[in-house]
Amino acid sequence: MDIISYVLGSSRTFSELPFNEVDSLVLAQFSYAKLEAVDQAAGRRWRSGARIKDYYMAEYFDRVFCDAITDDENIRLLAALSASRRFRDVVIRDITALSSSERSMQFAAMIFDIDSNTSVAAFRGTDGSLVGWKEDFLLSFQDEIPSQIEAAAYLDRHFGGWGGLRGRRLYVTGHSKGGNLAVYAACMCSREVRKSIEAVYSMDGPGFSSSAGEVIEKVIAESGLNVIRINPELSLVGMLLRNYGERRVVRNYASGIIMQHSAYSWEVKEDSFDYIEEQDWKSQYLDRTISKWLEEATDEERERVVETLFDTLDANGLKSVADLIGMSHTDVLNLIRELNKADEGTKEVITGILKSFAVSAVSSIRQ
Repeated sequence: MDIISYVLGSSRTFSELPFNEVDSLVLAQFSYAKLEAVDQAAGRRWRSGARIKDYYMAEYFDRVFCDAITDDENIRLLAALSASRRFRDVVIRDITALSSSERSMQFAAMIFDIDSNTSVAAFRGTDGSLVGWKEDFLLSFQDEIPSQIEAAAYLDRHFGGWGGLRGRRLYVTGHSKGGNLAVYAACMCSREVRKSIEAVYSMDGPGFSSSAGEVIEKVIAESGLNVIRINPELSLVGMLLRNYGERRVVRNYASGIIMQHSAYSWEVKEDSFDYIEEQDWKSQYLDRTISKWLEEATDEERERVVETLFDTLDANGLKSVADLIGMSHTDVLNLIRELNKADEGTKEVITGILKSFAVSAVSSIRQ
């Protein structure tokens, strides 16, 4: 079954069945819902939090579910959560959403109080904005991205010092980029907060640059953080960059890299995932190919390509995935012409990287 079927079949409360890894994916996926839009549109703030079922208001769906990615599934998930005895009275608090094209940052997080002494901090993955997608690309050449800084500060603000949730048992989770933020925040927050963390879940989240990865690995080893990486059979995002520790591979009923990345295709078995022993061979091949490609391209080359691509998209008025999907054939051709106007050095880099990727692919498949 998928996570929606799991939620609909969850009749036991958290006092009857403790928080588990499937719950972690459910809440990580639900954090994609832009609940901040409900607060803003309704002209109110629930300072002490509001229950999941309080957000089930169809008049705001067009603002809450507007990524053009998994909107229909996310609406169904909210309906299931609102009906579920296990989830409907879970309190959501401290919803934060920040976006800045100047900083190339898309950050969002929310906290779920699952009982009187336990909270789950969920970091949103990449939404439908191109700012968010650009920030993902920054991971390929920056040791630290803006959202990672915000994520660590978010945990400290709410669970450390004078935070209102200080001393509570804490789980940290996220899907895709949210998984990367969860691991980074748990490792870079204060020691006080880190001691309260029961587990960190990275649901097909990408890794880190080599230097940042070394720091992350050291903190995990020295602090004994319980970091759990879970990938689908065919994983691309979760295999990118330098990763850490062992990973678990969950069975997946979808075909293709993009569809398997979606949390809605992960196989659930009762109150855990249906695991398999090895990653799909295609995923292993892609991992070798992309890793070799990233090793051969310098940070300067990666940065130049990323800036050229996203500057061109911005100049053409493209701000979201929905804008890209809505492009006509003529629009696509015009965009390609714009990219061809890049300076010779950048075009040379792009050509070189593409050739390098092709050579890497041939080399990898021979292995």
